[in-house]
Amino acid sequence: MMKFWHQLRTPLLAFTGSFVILVLARVVFASSTQTLSKTTINLPEKVPLSEWNSTSYTLEKPEEESLFKTPDQRYQYIQNDLTLNIEMRYLPGGNVERLVEKYQLSPSFPLVRQQENLGFYGLFVAEKRAYLSACINPKGISTFTRKQYSQNHSIYTLEWNRFIPWFLGQKQLRQRGCLWANLSIPLEDNSPEAAYQVLEKAWFSWYTWWSANFPSLN
Repeated sequence: MMKFWHQLRTPLLAFTGSFVILVLARVVFASSTQTLSKTTINLPEKVPLSEWNSTSYTLEKPEEESLFKTPDQRYQYIQNDLTLNIEMRYLPGGNVERLVEKYQLSPSFPLVRQQENLGFYGLFVAEKRAYLSACINPKGISTFTRKQYSQNHSIYTLEWNRFIPWFLGQKQLRQRGCLWANLSIPLEDNSPEAAYQVLEKAWFSWYTWWSANFPSLN
């Protein structure tokens, strides 16, 4: 056994040393070329949603703005005179909970729920609308808090086929960020829980489509 270890030690040390040199060379190379650019993402203009009819997104008032920062894409659907708005944004850090707490205008604290095989999402009420908010990750499950995002990111996002592009400074070794989805409907005379049930059913269909058609992130 000792003899075998002595035979293996030299190749192992050589491999480790070579790997360290490659990593250091990549750091120097990337810092000099700075080829990594800001993440850009192209989202489709239309996405099918089961049991909902797609329509064009129009603001109720010309001066109306989103509850949150400007979305990368807006979607709107109608079902039995009920309008569902969905906003999608690229989010680098994945901490949806912090942004919801920062921007929401309601004193209610987000209610976090988990759906098996889909992941986590947050529910809350703001400006007479019920919201469902979550991040759709390139792989793994949906997340809402920073801890959930970090755990999912560490488990699912490492792809060895990205090593050479990473070494050349063209891509990150891990895909960073997620798609922040905000689904909302008017609260009107409904209770928050009744509205949440509508949003959850739409969310399950929405998440399934995006999981199968997730756009490429640098």
